[in-house]
Amino acid sequence: METIKFDQNQKLLTTPEEVVADFCTAPNRDEALDDLWVWLHPVLMDAFREQNNARLDQLVAFYNKLEQLINVFYFTRKDRSLV
Repeated sequence: METIKFDQNQKLLTTPEEVVADFCTAPNRDEALDDLWVWLHPVLMDAFREQNNARLDQLVAFYNKLEQLINVFYFTRKDRSLV
């Protein structure tokens, strides 16, 4: 899995679209979201420990967008399996 990257100004460089495919290989949505949490949690905790609110805000938005993309993927996949 790709590493989450920031520039020197603490701007998040990694986009949800770059990494979403890494989480859509799990057999179901719950496992994909668990994988996402395991991957992102250490980075969130580092930003929290450093009290880096700019990073935290970006990471929370990043997580929310990834969660949304994963949900759409698994919802679409579920719909196709019903056809």
